[in-house]
Amino acid sequence: MSSKATGTGIGANRTDANEEGDDAMISLSLKDGGAVVGTIDEEELQLLIDQLEEESEEDTDYFISPATIDLLEQHGAGAHLADILRRAVGTSEGVEIVWQES
Repeated sequence: MSSKATGTGIGANRTDANEEGDDAMISLSLKDGGAVVGTIDEEELQLLIDQLEEESEEDTDYFISPATIDLLEQHGAGAHLADILRRAVGTSEGVEIVWQES
């Protein structure tokens, strides 16, 4: 899976949660085992959607590696999102994460 998306996948037409007054949070979990690694907001999800490749419109998972985190930081990811992803990756070469609105 490459690190750059076309921006046409799930959420490509999402509106900012604050514009709608919605405080929805998104849970990030490990694809293998389902352990929740943290929660992010709509803005952080939109960054993932915009920067990472989605294999289909229903795709809600991403392969995250240390290089992916560096790329996301270069494109505006804040410390909160980067820290969640770094904890998820740990010392591995990378992990599959999935997101779900909670």
